[in-house]
Amino acid sequence: MSRAVLTGLERLAVHNAIRAGLGVKFEIPFLLGGVSLSASAIVLDIGTGLGWGTLGLIRLVHPRFVVAADYDISVLPQASQYLAARGVKRWVAFVKADAKSLPFPDAVFDLVLAAYVLHHVMGYSPAISEIGRVTKPGGIFAFIDPVRLSFMPRRRQLDRPLEIADWSELVSDLEAAHFQVERRRGLPFLLYVIARRSE
Repeated sequence: MSRAVLTGLERLAVHNAIRAGLGVKFEIPFLLGGVSLSASAIVLDIGTGLGWGTLGLIRLVHPRFVVAADYDISVLPQASQYLAARGVKRWVAFVKADAKSLPFPDAVFDLVLAAYVLHHVMGYSPAISEIGRVTKPGGIFAFIDPVRLSFMPRRRQLDRPLEIADWSELVSDLEAAHFQVERRRGLPFLLYVIARRSE
């Protein structure tokens, strides 16, 4: 298993209405502000959880279709209900997916979102490679994730480790997957990144 299912404490922290509201109202606009997609765009939300990233994508960049994927199949019905209650479910397909082995053809997505996902993927480099594989040339990989500061441990332990990368490692992995960083925002320990796949 390359991505563990969230613990009860983690679920409580991230799968709630307050967290979802903050994500939709502030974090997705902060991450994707200025990004525009064509009316025919197809988007992937990896680690969709309750679906707030998907909702933010639909409201902000207006894709034609979103694939909401999560390793934890138990959250997909909740995401479906969350999005149905907000009138956007008809633009979404729900898929169980492992970030290290995405069940999609090459170069199919115009944008891939991973909001607070990479640190849950132990040995996340193959996940970034897979994201590069499924992103169209010229497409965007947008992610929010903590990064390790020099004094922080590489892994934090809850009931399982979380892998916290440092920025130079992330850049190397992005470049290996044919992405170039276009924008990096955020706090020293939390990054909002837009990277574009080379043509």
